[in-house]
Amino acid sequence: MARFFEIVELSNGDIVLRRSDDADADALVSIHFSEDAKASLQAHHMDVARVMLEAGVLRLVSCPAWRSNRMTSMPRSMSSVCIDRVDGIKKP
Repeated sequence: MARFFEIVELSNGDIVLRRSDDADADALVSIHFSEDAKASLQAHHMDVARVMLEAGVLRLVSCPAWRSNRMTSMPRSMSSVCIDRVDGIKKP
């Protein structure tokens, strides 16, 4: 499993979360905004997608059942791995 993930906008306009070490791999998650949604969000659709993905990851890592089954092979600070580096740029 990749330690770092990135959020990118594809040429078709979809926004995807993918492993940063394999750009050819299938996206883990994809988000598609309609043209109307993009117009109403103006230039902020990437920000909205990032917040949506962060919320999903935070919910997942806070789930005790998932953590007990999956966290044995993942870094203890999984939320920082997923969130702080999700776009390939470490937050300050």
